[in-house]
Amino acid sequence: MSHPSEKTSHENLEPSAGVQLPNCLAISERGIRTAQDFAQFMSAVMGDVIAGRLSNGKASATTRSGMALLKVIEMQYRYGSETDQPGKRTLRLID
Repeated sequence: MSHPSEKTSHENLEPSAGVQLPNCLAISERGIRTAQDFAQFMSAVMGDVIAGRLSNGKASATTRSGMALLKVIEMQYRYGSETDQPGKRTLRLID
């Protein structure tokens, strides 16, 4: 038998237990790679909070993480080095 902490968050939530999974979960599991993905994810987070499918604490942590992700992307374009691929930049955080 596996330990409860070894399960992912959605494995602990069984629809038969009367818990409705948040819509943003499916988007996050696919990965957020584009601005469109990010916008859809954040829109789903807002809808999930309003519908009561996502706690305020999880939504707050998600929002802070999203802001940090956007900051890294901004820094990459502002301070990153050109790569062999057009339009791609790499940000070295340490030497």
